[in-house]
Amino acid sequence: YSHSWAAVLPSLDAHYYVTDNWSAYGQAAEGFVAPLLFGSFYNPNQPIQPNTSAGLAYLAPEKTMNYQLGTVFKSSKLTASADVYYITNNNQSQQIGVGNLITIQNIGAVHYQGVEGEATYNLGSGFNAYGNYSWNGYTSARPIFNAPSNTAALGMLYEHDKINASVIAKEIGSRWGGTDINGNDTHFGSYTTVNLATGYNFGSLGWAKDAKLEFQLDDLFNRTDTVAFAGNTQGGNALFWTLPGRIFSINFSASI
Repeated sequence: YSHSWAAVLPSLDAHYYVTDNWSAYGQAAEGFVAPLLFGSFYNPNQPIQPNTSAGLAYLAPEKTMNYQLGTVFKSSKLTASADVYYITNNNQSQQIGVGNLITIQNIGAVHYQGVEGEATYNLGSGFNAYGNYSWNGYTSARPIFNAPSNTAALGMLYEHDKINASVIAKEIGSRWGGTDINGNDTHFGSYTTVNLATGYNFGSLGWAKDAKLEFQLDDLFNRTDTVAFAGNTQGGNALFWTLPGRIFSINFSASI
């Protein structure tokens, strides 16, 4: 089976410089997402309103209208930005558990709105403080799975000579998961992880140029929170994804 989807996607961008280091902008754009391949075609006898083409039933694509207003400020010490957004999706699709199966269903129109902001402040001597925050909301007939109510990050960055390092705490806010065997939607609380990264640039090492050694440690405090719904077993027991715990990696790179 095959089917083609197409859409015209106009967009508009406007920028205004309030001062030399402070600007404001507005954006509007249409968006388009074709259905996931494994869920695009289905039995037209199922109780889902179909679209038909040459006798073939298929899920309709998602079309969005996106609006954003924001501002950016830069100085010798501070870089900051903030924005508000509003998005309409006329045909939101979502994976929903039905018994022991996972299906893709249309849940109708969804409206998203939120506020975002981030800033970096130069503390001197190679240190920079960094933070961001977003509040995210939506209006929908059903909960939107895996859409956090907020996200945030706070940390310290360091760069001097050949050394760079960062330690950043990241928070994912509360959100809804999938649907259990009884048709109940699962809810997850917020969780925070702390990640550490550092690197050293050796420069030229004979045959190797721009040689770098990097070390990264994710989930410094070994959190193993339950973070997502993973479906149901044949016996009807709910399954969940958890954080994998502390992970570290070492990477060496060079050009020749």
